Amino acid sequence: MTQLFKLAMPAQFKAENREGVFVAEDPLGRQIQAGRLPWSAHIPLSIPIVQLLIRITGPRPFVGGLESAALRILSANAEPGSLQITEKGRSLLGGKPALNLNARYTKAGNPRQVRSYFSFSRARPVYLFLIAGPDDPMDWSGKVAEGMELFT
Repeated sequence: MTQLFKLAMPAQFKAENREGVFVAEDPLGRQIQAGRLPWSAHIPLSIPIVQLLIRITGPRPFVGGLESAALRILSANAEPGSLQITEKGRSLLGGKPALNLNARYTKAGNPRQVRSYFSFSRARPVYLFLIAGPDDPMDWSGKVAEGMELFT
């Protein structure tokens, strides 16, 4: 598979090898997760047409179409009924347009917060999750999102 992104990781994070996804964790339990979203059910047009349009116009018109997939992924990672979206909007991921969803949830009895970004790289949907405990100031997350390199 063609590389879809490059990710600059803070020094204290240790990367783990997991199939199809990049995961890194630091000694405080903060996590960085990034990977490719499957195309299924994201955008109701045929995939080749969408990929061509993204290459021609850029990802900006299409990042909103990733919201339902983003909510499904966040819900799947949270205990039932615990997901609370705290902020939703457009943002930048490595300088490229992205959908940004910040949330709080509980997983395995532990409260968590996540800053999540959804965009396109090489005309394929990708995500970045920055996860920490409920009291973490998340001051490290902006540098990770800014430093992620997406490709056209």
